Amino acid sequence: MKRKPSLIFYVFVFTGIFIIISSGYMKSLSQADETKDLIQRGKKLIQEEKWEEAKVIFTKAVEINPKNADAHFGLAEIYRNLVLIKKKQGDFKNLTELSIKYNQEIEKTISLNPNHAPARFNRATSFLFSPPQYGGDIDKAVEDLEVLVSREPKNIDYLLYLGLAYKKKGKREDAKKAFIKILDLSPDHAQAKEELKLLKLQPFHIEKVNPMFDDFEDGDLFSNWQTKWMEMTDKYIGGSSTSKIQIMDEGAENSKKYLKITGKVTTQVAYGFAGIYIILDPDSFDPSTGNPVDITRFQGIKFWVKGSKNQYRINFITSSVNDYDYFMSVFSTSEDWKSIKVSFKELRQFGFGVPAKWTGKDVQGILVLTLTSPATGLDSFELDIDNICFY
Repeated sequence: MKRKPSLIFYVFVFTGIFIIISSGYMKSLSQADETKDLIQRGKKLIQEEKWEEAKVIFTKAVEINPKNADAHFGLAEIYRNLVLIKKKQGDFKNLTELSIKYNQEIEKTISLNPNHAPARFNRATSFLFSPPQYGGDIDKAVEDLEVLVSREPKNIDYLLYLGLAYKKKGKREDAKKAFIKILDLSPDHAQAKEELKLLKLQPFHIEKVNPMFDDFEDGDLFSNWQTKWMEMTDKYIGGSSTSKIQIMDEGAENSKKYLKITGKVTTQVAYGFAGIYIILDPDSFDPSTGNPVDITRFQGIKFWVKGSKNQYRINFITSSVNDYDYFMSVFSTSEDWKSIKVSFKELRQFGFGVPAKWTGKDVQGILVLTLTSPATGLDSFELDIDNICFY
């Protein structure tokens, strides 16, 4: 007759099972604590802009706990900042690789935690700011932003980007509602006010625009195409040049007003520059890039200039050029007004980037900048410009 296991036997068995489970549980707790500690250390390093050190920390956190969404988001933030830094420095080496890694970590974060708001917001802005060939997708941007707004209906950043996304998509009424909601929450929000002002205008149609892009007679910084002139300098690539713009009286050809640009060019970066910038399409969601516009109905551009005796360049930003080697034409100024006429057929790239072909179908904006030799600055410059007209 077989003997039944004793009570002591069962005690030993259950004790063993408990020890195994407990040790696994304690190990899990230990890993969670270590991951949490690493994430906090990594965030601190990100704040200190110690990107490589932060990458080591977050990589270790992912190795310990591959399913921790915050660990993957930390890596995404590092790759995003490295991409921005390289762009500002004009360094395009490994840029595509870093962008791919950023996208992979963002997608991994959202797959692990669909409610991870910062990751969704970053993905949405990437969809908005990137051209289609680099992953831009307005429909996906709207989808992400609508989810975020549904969860946080009073978040002004989410509402602002949703309004901009609606605007880019052509949903003008929905865009207005988003901007009005922002003003309900923050009555002095300048960008929401400006966007509503632009939305009250007729939708942009290149075939209906006034060839006189800007004669400055209205006394403001908005062109006749309802886009705004902005100061542009080398500060975004680490320089310290300055530019100031203002509307002045008594312009060229007996006009009442003109645009004056003053400033200085420093030698903090090799090719310092300063000047002005404007996009062409008022419906663009992002004033730093602009929607591509087909200007093939025109043969060129003409304008009047005077000022300090320096060389300048007019650049046309196109979506086909991704390394800042934009199509340009060089002109000089003197103390008296003189007419400049630039044929699009004469435009050339500077030569430091990848050669591209001018088509006139994808023009996003216009730059008017100083032109100096390497490591040569300008203690001061003055450029007056008037009657900018396509022909």
